[in-house]
Amino acid sequence: MGVVVTASCLVGGLGYYSLQHHLSGFVYTVRLGDTVLDRLPFAVAQQRVEEVCRRLQQQRITLQFTDNTGRVLYSRTVGLAELGITPDPKATWQEILHSTQRRNPVLTLAGRWISPKTAMVSANVVYAVNHQQVRRLFEQVGRAVERAPRDARLLIGDNGSRQIVHEQAGMKIPHEATEHVLQALRAFETIANIPLQVIPPRVTSAHLQTITTPLAQASTRFSEAQRNRSHNIRQATERINGVVLLPGDVFSYNQTVGPRTLREGFRKAPVIVKGELVPGDGGGVCQVSSTLYMAALQAGLQIVQRSKHAFPIGYAPAGLDATVVYGVLDLRFCNNTEYPIAIIARAKRGRMQVSIWGAAMAKRQVRIQRMVHSVIGVPVKTVPAPNLPAGVRRVVTKGHAGMRVSVYRIIEEPGKPPLREKISTDTYRPQARVVLVGQAEPREASTDKPEIPAEENRQP
Repeated sequence: MGVVVTASCLVGGLGYYSLQHHLSGFVYTVRLGDTVLDRLPFAVAQQRVEEVCRRLQQQRITLQFTDNTGRVLYSRTVGLAELGITPDPKATWQEILHSTQRRNPVLTLAGRWISPKTAMVSANVVYAVNHQQVRRLFEQVGRAVERAPRDARLLIGDNGSRQIVHEQAGMKIPHEATEHVLQALRAFETIANIPLQVIPPRVTSAHLQTITTPLAQASTRFSEAQRNRSHNIRQATERINGVVLLPGDVFSYNQTVGPRTLREGFRKAPVIVKGELVPGDGGGVCQVSSTLYMAALQAGLQIVQRSKHAFPIGYAPAGLDATVVYGVLDLRFCNNTEYPIAIIARAKRGRMQVSIWGAAMAKRQVRIQRMVHSVIGVPVKTVPAPNLPAGVRRVVTKGHAGMRVSVYRIIEEPGKPPLREKISTDTYRPQARVVLVGQAEPREASTDKPEIPAEENRQP
């Protein structure tokens, strides 16, 4: 009985002592990083927490961005203010109080006599995050470390030699990058390792092993004398050359070639706008898309999207052209074979050539048929020319006849009946023949009224 009373008095005394101490300060040893708050009055402990947060606010941290092997690709040391992360003393103090209140002060005080570790409480600094500022900083860093994945490409030399341009994985700053920084700060570390997210390419070198045979080919001619237009043709050709499509992939000309702007390396050359030839950015890229379209047709590929020009053009038969306007009109076709295919394109010495390569098993016999339903004559438009002698006529635009034409494709495969499909029916407006008629008085009398031909039309 005496033992029970003694124990009760001891527990009651401890409880009373602990409660009184708990009302004015910590029964526990609170560790906040390298700062220890050991049984301090609340006012003093709170002041210590504020001092820790002020010290941390002046801290600088090194952000290290690593690849999947742990190799550091980029590092940047920043202050917390620049980063947009701020130690919050009030929230930290509340976190400490919340952590200590979860424990029984009587049992903690009794346990202190047995093992000091039972009275130890570890607390974390709470940080306020300006997510917009953090995002801006990561966007700046992203310009240095992020990259899009690059698919493997296949290049075919003039002599038929094959060269594989190997794929490259992409890199991206992960969404949880901020959490990696906070984890380092909570651990009072000065370096935060941020593993970059790896974005695998879709097409790898392994996909190219079966691409050994030309399935179809198309070519057109262009004038090297038109330097800007020739430059644009080569720019577009380089961007489609070597592109690989896996089974079921859809090729987009606009997505592959990109904007045809001066900033992207293109030049001004004649383009068709509302049926008229006018100077514009990227003139000539339609010859590349038209040549590619003819090759895709002859390879038996599924045409997803294609648009005709306003009037017939000189480098491709009517019905076999494909005009493109970035963001408006696209050329798209699908690899409907069971094997990968590659686009091989080159433009030199006035010849634009596109080949579709693939597996020997994917080769099909394809015939293209054109049916002209009607032809619309060339209208003549005369324009007064005060600077030409009276009666002199000068042709500035030869013009084109309009027509209505249908295109059919016949595909023959071993063991299957021939497949005849209608591809398109197009109506082209005629382009007027423009003739300047002189109005000035001739210097010498003459009864002749010659018609002076102009330079051959430039093609869009």
